[in-house]
Amino acid sequence: MSMNSMVSILEPYLRGFRAKAVVYLTMLAKRFCHEYNVECNMEKISLQIIESLKIEPDRLKEVTEALNALNKVLSTPYLDIAMAIEELEDYYYSDFADALYFFIRKDVGTQILGKIFKTLLNLKITINKKTRKGSFAVQCPAFYSLDDCIYYTLNLHMNYNELVQLGIVLPFFSETMLFLKEYYVVVPAPYADMEKLSKRFSISL
Repeated sequence: MSMNSMVSILEPYLRGFRAKAVVYLTMLAKRFCHEYNVECNMEKISLQIIESLKIEPDRLKEVTEALNALNKVLSTPYLDIAMAIEELEDYYYSDFADALYFFIRKDVGTQILGKIFKTLLNLKITINKKTRKGSFAVQCPAFYSLDDCIYYTLNLHMNYNELVQLGIVLPFFSETMLFLKEYYVVVPAPYADMEKLSKRFSISL
């Protein structure tokens, strides 16, 4: 499917920050499920994202319609999913970044945000598997819980819910290996984009 075809399907449904943020985070999860060859329940992941972003009930329809459009694009036979998602991330990057930043709480101090984003930026430098825009996923140790992964592997020194309460949502997925659940946490590029973060939040990274 060409870029023009993908855009023509998605464009009518990416009408606001909510739809854009949920679509972006969902497609990144899909991208890294594919990268790590993990069988993911994308509907479940989308619901986790919707809950984490606290999407209002009266805005669910527009988000669901946008997700349906994304599913239509990514279900095209013989599609190179990784390439298609990277092209969409490139095309909509500024819109997606603005959508994610919209959900970050306005009362969170720049010192806290700066510490989080600098940690993610430093982590990005060490990761080999990234999209062209710089999104990446972290594979957590098999014996770690999701909170352990956020605290120790990502080195954020908080649990997942505390991160969500700030309005910063990192999609995650998991697989079970020999009765142990192994988590993968996705870090969208806008959370580790020095130029955009510095301009938006007036923080020095």
